Amino acid sequence: MFRNFGRILSFFYRKKTLGAIGLTIILIIGMLAIFAPLFARYDPSFIFQTDNPNYKTNPSIADLAKDSNASSPIIVTQLTQPDSEHWFGTSRAGHDIYARIIYGTRTSLMVGLIASVIAVGLGIVIGGATGYYLGWLDLLVQRLIDTLQALPSLVLLLLIGQTFDASLRNVIITMGIIGLPITSRLIRSAVLAIRASTFV
Repeated sequence: MFRNFGRILSFFYRKKTLGAIGLTIILIIGMLAIFAPLFARYDPSFIFQTDNPNYKTNPSIADLAKDSNASSPIIVTQLTQPDSEHWFGTSRAGHDIYARIIYGTRTSLMVGLIASVIAVGLGIVIGGATGYYLGWLDLLVQRLIDTLQALPSLVLLLLIGQTFDASLRNVIITMGIIGLPITSRLIRSAVLAIRASTFV
């Protein structure tokens, strides 16, 4: 069984190299998302702190002007260089960047999957309806889809982000809307081809 699976996999990698590379990337992201605690050494929300070398018990106004943290014995470990403890360094907020990237794969995977489901689901409904009924409905929907496709994806994301709350839900909905035109056009073409067939 495993031998046959290995043969199929090697054949796929030889014949469909680009598809195999894409599959490998998706599998890696999926593994990182599922087993994030095994790959990340720290909690992504943990804020690292260290002793303040410039700490003064009673700092003067001049000392505080030079260093606003002079009165604090502990400071946030921010913007450190990559080292053996923090492979990608730390952020301005004191988080481990490597841990946040690893755990961020979960969010990326969730956004991609849900947005794809939205795009495919709406695309099937809209593309199927416009391809079957045609007429004014098809004309109106196709013009709206043309308008969506005319807008660059980044501009549409920025527009919705500025208009509504910058939440994960709105990002998912926007990504689904961006993928909708392509899916609906494909479904519409398939429905039109079947509709024009002699057996229908």
